[in-house]
Amino acid sequence: MNSPSEAPEPTDHAGAQSDGGERRDTATPPSDWSRRYRLAWVAAGLLLAVSFAWIRYSVGGPRTSQVFQDVVVAAGAVAAALAVTYLVRQLTGQTRRGWQFLAVGFWLEALGEVTWLAYSVLAADVPFPGLADVFYLPGYVFLAAGFVVLAVDPRDTRPRVRFTLDGLVIATALLTLGWHFSLEPLIAASPLTALATWLSVAYPVLDIVVASIGLVVAMNARGRRRLSLLLVAGGVFAWAVGDVAFIALEFGDGYAADELGLFWLLGDLAVMLGALHPDASAPPKVCDARHFKFH
Repeated sequence: MNSPSEAPEPTDHAGAQSDGGERRDTATPPSDWSRRYRLAWVAAGLLLAVSFAWIRYSVGGPRTSQVFQDVVVAAGAVAAALAVTYLVRQLTGQTRRGWQFLAVGFWLEALGEVTWLAYSVLAADVPFPGLADVFYLPGYVFLAAGFVVLAVDPRDTRPRVRFTLDGLVIATALLTLGWHFSLEPLIAASPLTALATWLSVAYPVLDIVVASIGLVVAMNARGRRRLSLLLVAGGVFAWAVGDVAFIALEFGDGYAADELGLFWLLGDLAVMLGALHPDASAPPKVCDARHFKFH
């Protein structure tokens, strides 16, 4: 038995329990699952390419292209939420709690997209601000909470606030540049009401803040789960591009089908692929306890 001053010996046996109560399985993912994952990448790329061509060339006319874009974006959001939910079912402990928060956030995003689609199909005109925003906005709170919960291993002595502050520093820098070159000129030219104008600006701001925190968490993640977290954080960053495009169109001649709107679909597909990654359920890497004592 180790004395309190000695570091525990790490073990690599599959099925061992980590200190956070999570199953640790270091086995290589089955080859058939890896093949299916590669096929998912191919399918996502084809969907983006077909959607871009359809909207770019207004196949079926502007109205058809608009509905098509709303359909694929809503489908992508639902697929992302389903993929994260599927991942949650495979996890335990703190990692499960973090992904549960993310799942709630992505489901709220999906409900917002489905609501937007319903208005687009049934009423042909989506109210803004409207019911969809009731789902969109709370989702960011759950996404940020999920990244913060996933920020550190249960054995890690580093405070979560450090990761949050690092993310906010990055977000502040990005928002400063974005405000100067993009957001401020758009606000100055906005023909919308004050509420609609600031609500439009809130979306890319929230995208950047949440994605920045997620990026810092992913870069500090140990073990094989890093790529999965990077894909999820990158997906939220892609939303920011779509939201800025929405502002530019809404403040101009009014929002209509535009291929830039597919950045929302790109973001959702990145989240889906991140959640389905073969290593997404890998637990935090077991580290020598002396590492934490040093910190």
